[in-house]
Amino acid sequence: PIAMDDEPSTPEQDDPAPMETREEQAPEQEPEESIDPALKRLEDARAALKQTDAIMEPGVLAHVTEVVTSEGGKPLAAIEALSESYFGETAACGLLGRWLADLKSQSAASDATEQEKSFSLAADAIRETVQDVINRMSKERFT
Repeated sequence: PIAMDDEPSTPEQDDPAPMETREEQAPEQEPEESIDPALKRLEDARAALKQTDAIMEPGVLAHVTEVVTSEGGKPLAAIEALSESYFGETAACGLLGRWLADLKSQSAASDATEQEKSFSLAADAIRETVQDVINRMSKERFT
């Protein structure tokens, strides 16, 4: 028996989850956008040319070609991207490496005079400092 002061229950009251919540629980499937492969290659090429020191990468020519072709044969966009992304980190590491090799070869002489021995000690100290810098730069930039 239902009491007179009790209101009849509605389906919304019986269901613990309101209608809006049930709709939210079943997310609508959005159709996947189909991306034009040529546009994707162009976006990838532009992104690659904007990477730090991109001009030093082995595959850079393919990226340059893709961008230049998309620009109707005009290379300005590719040149700007490469020049803005060049910082010379690879070149700086190479230069420091050559300095290390030069310092090592100069300090390796066994029949050295006092002045040469003094130079050798200084060169060893410099080489150690430069090695630490190269190691730190390599770890920060290339890993």
